[in-house]
Amino acid sequence: SRCVVGSGGPGVAGVPTSPRYKVLPAQSAGWKVIARFLKEVIHVETGLLLLRVVLGVLLIGHGLQKTVGWFHGPGLRTAASLFENWGFRPGQPMVMLAASCEVLAGSLLIVGLGTPLAAAITIGTMAVAAAPSVPNGLWAARGGFEIALVYAVLGAVIALTGPGSLSIDALIGVSLPMWSGAITIVVGVLGSAVPLWRRRLALRHTERAGAPLGIA
Repeated sequence: SRCVVGSGGPGVAGVPTSPRYKVLPAQSAGWKVIARFLKEVIHVETGLLLLRVVLGVLLIGHGLQKTVGWFHGPGLRTAASLFENWGFRPGQPMVMLAASCEVLAGSLLIVGLGTPLAAAITIGTMAVAAAPSVPNGLWAARGGFEIALVYAVLGAVIALTGPGSLSIDALIGVSLPMWSGAITIVVGVLGSAVPLWRRRLALRHTERAGAPLGIA
């Protein structure tokens, strides 16, 4: 069988005679549709999967660094002391909270489940993590907040694009409106407000007491 692409007047056997018409085998047209679909799946969907998995693994790694000292991390006791110094008090519970958020968000991102929640947690946690490094500027080489910013932006990207078809959310038929990504970003930013406010109060108290401040 054959298919006709183009427009024009009828010709012999119903095939238009206009030179704008090109007669293609139906099989060829079918393969073009399949190729276009595979290109979308392989390029776009695999890209989203890669983004989710890499960000998720890194977040889990940061959580394990803080708590159990894996991957050359400080471990719970040292991390708690750093958190106290940065104004996140009490140190040990705040470390556990931050690490739990990172591990939870990372795990959800990897499998693509509850993606808006995972993205909001990522954005909020990274906004809090960036705060102690703000006085050092942007670049990580000078102790700045570059890494936290990149992770937060990646979380926002996933919030806007969704997890893609290679995810549990897609498998179970989760469908969200287009504006849900913006809502997720706002929720993530608002979620950082309480710990940042508590940190500000703690640092003010330290300043009034005349104790030295530690800046990451």
